[in-house]
Amino acid sequence: MPTVQFRFYEELNDHLPIARRKCGFAHAFDGAPAIKDVIEALGVPHTEIDLILVDGKSVRFSHRLRGGERVAVYPMFERFDIRTLHRLRPKPLRRTRFVADVHLGKLARSLRLLGFDTLYSAQVDDAELVAISARDRRIVLTRDLGLPTDRLKVTIFKGEDGVPRDAEAHGFWLTHVRADRILELGAKENFWAMGDTGPCGPCSEIFYDHGPGIAGGAPGSAEEEGDRYVEIWNLVFTQYDRAPDGTLTPLPSRTSRAMRLTISANCRPHRARTG
Repeated sequence: MPTVQFRFYEELNDHLPIARRKCGFAHAFDGAPAIKDVIEALGVPHTEIDLILVDGKSVRFSHRLRGGERVAVYPMFERFDIRTLHRLRPKPLRRTRFVADVHLGKLARSLRLLGFDTLYSAQVDDAELVAISARDRRIVLTRDLGLPTDRLKVTIFKGEDGVPRDAEAHGFWLTHVRADRILELGAKENFWAMGDTGPCGPCSEIFYDHGPGIAGGAPGSAEEEGDRYVEIWNLVFTQYDRAPDGTLTPLPSRTSRAMRLTISANCRPHRARTG
């Protein structure tokens, strides 16, 4: 029976069993099915997918699997332009838009200057913020979640295979959490790539610690699949372009990296759930 190697990214992992999240796994099938059918059989809705790469090349939902391929499946892209690849629908799934809480006027102005669609009013209460987010699919920016920093764990890329440690992210986090709350992990956990070639770079994740009363270990440990630590945010820095021979060339712009760090420094972003 033919098999393929699947890897799902970011929020698509929510639809998978714990053992298959954030890692590659083999899947066997009969015949030569369309890739859309196989993905949905795994429990992932095709309506939440923005890009599929098979052996590093973008394909459409109708692409048929033969066996032996490596398949990477991505959700909605926020800031990375994939128009040169096969989008799976004529328009982007999501347009990145924000609604800022009443105490974030300065951040709202900065986002607008950078070209982001950002709503802000000093007269909006919490209930109206949630209603706007749900109605317009806007990301809520606020400092009012009340998450104590001693309950947060953050991860950074420790450096591996000739790629340097993410010292910038480490220095940034030192200004927000204690040093013992920062974990340095390898490429499997903290280096993002679109495929075998193309944009890639380190990432930094934020976890909430429910405390020792809940089973599970820290991110990167053998017990990480427990429920004690829950990922609440992931910062991806598309810093390099990987050539077919594995060479990494720094990308000319680091705007995405700086922008995401600015946002995380000013607020705790989240999306309102709508059912």
